[in-house]
Amino acid sequence: VAHWQAVGFAHGVLNTDNMSIMGITIDFGPYRFIDYYDPDVIPNTSDDEGRYKLGNQPKVGYFNLNKLGIALSPLYITINHPDTSFWKPPPEETPPPQGHNMLRDILDMEYWSHFNHYYYEELMKPKLGLQSTEPKIAEKTISRLLTLMENDRVDYPYFLRQLSQFGCYAVANKQLSLRDSPLAEPLVNVRDQNEWIEWLEGYKKLLLEEWKADTLTETELLQHCSNTAKRMNTKNPKFTPRNHVAQHLIELVQKGRYSEFQQLMAALEHPFEEWQDLHQWSLPPTSDPDAIRVSCSS
Repeated sequence: VAHWQAVGFAHGVLNTDNMSIMGITIDFGPYRFIDYYDPDVIPNTSDDEGRYKLGNQPKVGYFNLNKLGIALSPLYITINHPDTSFWKPPPEETPPPQGHNMLRDILDMEYWSHFNHYYYEELMKPKLGLQSTEPKIAEKTISRLLTLMENDRVDYPYFLRQLSQFGCYAVANKQLSLRDSPLAEPLVNVRDQNEWIEWLEGYKKLLLEEWKADTLTETELLQHCSNTAKRMNTKNPKFTPRNHVAQHLIELVQKGRYSEFQQLMAALEHPFEEWQDLHQWSLPPTSDPDAIRVSCSS
């Protein structure tokens, strides 16, 4: 689930039987790779209450594991407390799994701390090219970025891919400008440029601190920003199977244009490579991204 959140993937129907104990993604149906960042994205047309929306997936993961704990509780009691009778199974007419989770303390102690560490430290920090920044500072920086992206409906994969070029731009330009930066296109429609400049200034400061910029020559500094950009491009895919891309693939097959289909599929199978001839399919959709709706039968 942490990987889903980091890459911007909404599963759409993350109920208990669609969650693998092995931590793999199963039951692909009404899913969506997001365009603009919005934690309220609901990919499944039958999810009227938004239970499985993008931002709710971590909570649903916790809910599902709690149900697993309930199902395993009788076994836990049998093994660890064979002579006790303080646990009673629920009435037969109660659909399983219901009752008390004897493993709840472990779940509460481990789930959120592990999820947050993995999401922020292992996944999101590398996407921003950060390595040694203090965890709390990194989490605050990432959370603020996501808030800005949500407020301005900024395209998630496109922005993060372009962000890899920001470090070298920041080194060469003391005065930051959205219009002249590599982020000009993904941030073209933001409402308050000053908010973004403030975030970018803070982000630039973190990069320079990590690089120990005040001890480096200009050549060494440029080498650091170049290395960071390369590292970020192995964490932020240029291509994701967004809905409009998937629809285009379907139409290529329907029209018998199999070579074009295979080429675009190759880009999706190797999404961190540049594939300049297919650059247009890495960009945000030109039409409303919410126009294509999917369901469990999709």
